Amino acid sequence: AVTTQPDYRTIDGSDNNDISVTIPTSQLVPEAVAEFQVQTNAYSVEFGRNSGAQVNVITRSGTNAFRGEVWDYYQTASMRSLTNIQKDQDLTEPPAYTRHQVGASLGGPIIKDRTFFFMLYQYDPQRPEASPGGTVRIPTQSGFAALAGVPLRPGQPASSRQSVLDRLSFLNDVYAQNPSFRTLNNQLVNGVPIETGQTNVNITQPSTYHYFMGRIDHRLTDSDNLTLRYYYNKRADTDQVSNLRFGPA
Repeated sequence: AVTTQPDYRTIDGSDNNDISVTIPTSQLVPEAVAEFQVQTNAYSVEFGRNSGAQVNVITRSGTNAFRGEVWDYYQTASMRSLTNIQKDQDLTEPPAYTRHQVGASLGGPIIKDRTFFFMLYQYDPQRPEASPGGTVRIPTQSGFAALAGVPLRPGQPASSRQSVLDRLSFLNDVYAQNPSFRTLNNQLVNGVPIETGQTNVNITQPSTYHYFMGRIDHRLTDSDNLTLRYYYNKRADTDQVSNLRFGPA
């Protein structure tokens, strides 16, 4: 096995690393990028943190001419392929999915040859249909029915067994999806074999992202610039949890 140090990422020379999970702290819209630099060795002292690639992204600024653009990137399920989980569910085509990345930008001079501005906004909603989530092992329909016949231990009231069955009642919604079970086996509960199997439960994971960037550049001298940049990244995710298996349940 070959291991490498994670890349070190900066935006306009400022740190952009979430050190807890080694991913970028902020996600940049491509239209906000003027250029990027990738260094793989022989770093200067300012890049002394990691031994992996050094990636520095430079954001866009205004110029002496007013310039802007508008974009709309549209994706549907017809542009996607089936995942391995979806193939395992015997799907013949990807679940319905739409995504619109709609945005606009504008830049120009505040004081010609001296002060410039640039601003950008993007609205990015993703609306997927319910699709199989992560793999989970649960009782099959027959296994769930058998739970009602599990004998009680001495001194254990029947209400305790019923409370467990009530908490597991959401599995009826899973069974209504006609899930496909695999690698079946029995697990003993108080001596009663309960059939379980692996399956994938359909979940819906919509999200809405808002991105805004504003930047002002002022030329102090021919060799010195002063830059003020504000970047706002609002993310609203639904059901985006690493151990999610049953949607809202």
